[in-house]
Amino acid sequence: MEAGSAHSCVCSGHRLKKNHRKILKGKRILILNHVANNRVMSLSSILRYINKNTKIPLSTLKFNVKLLLQEGFIEHDGLGEPIRLTCSGRKLLCHIEHQNRDNGLIS
Repeated sequence: MEAGSAHSCVCSGHRLKKNHRKILKGKRILILNHVANNRVMSLSSILRYINKNTKIPLSTLKFNVKLLLQEGFIEHDGLGEPIRLTCSGRKLLCHIEHQNRDNGLIS
């Protein structure tokens, strides 16, 4: 598990590292949101849930999870263990929320 708690990962406004901008894709954001809101579900449970409710193929979801893991936005300890956001993942979601608020998509 990453050192520090959710409280130590402060959203720093609207700035996002240039190499992280590529992660801002719909399916990846969807996965990040589900991980953020489900602290007890395993990776496979979250992917099956998303697949069932959105009809996005499991292979597509697995590919996007692989990218999120490689970029360090999510982490997990192994099969059956809960998947969780890293500090970078929480900051990315915070950035997206600020961006949506600035664009009038949320209040």
